[in-house]
Amino acid sequence: MRKNLEQAIESMAVKLDRFENGGASSDELTASCKAVIAAAAAPPIPNGAPWTQDRVDTLKGLWQMGASATTIAEQLGGVTRNAVIGKAHRLGLEARPSPIKGDAE
Repeated sequence: MRKNLEQAIESMAVKLDRFENGGASSDELTASCKAVIAAAAAPPIPNGAPWTQDRVDTLKGLWQMGASATTIAEQLGGVTRNAVIGKAHRLGLEARPSPIKGDAE
């Protein structure tokens, strides 16, 4: 099984467990399920894959659903978490609160 598919399945299993225990939203679970479906259907993409309009649209949709940059990178394949964050920034997508800083402000 391809690595991105394995990672998507692992991520979905974690989200499902969190969902069952009240710690994850249905949107997060849906995004993980879509990531598994996309990873299963998509051919492997080499690292440094180009940002096609289809891939940008996928990034935007998952970003709006609240999927993590890591989850988006896994679903897209061929890009890193940092590449996703950079592209989201260049596209002007809404910034996410830092998981490290929390809501201290």
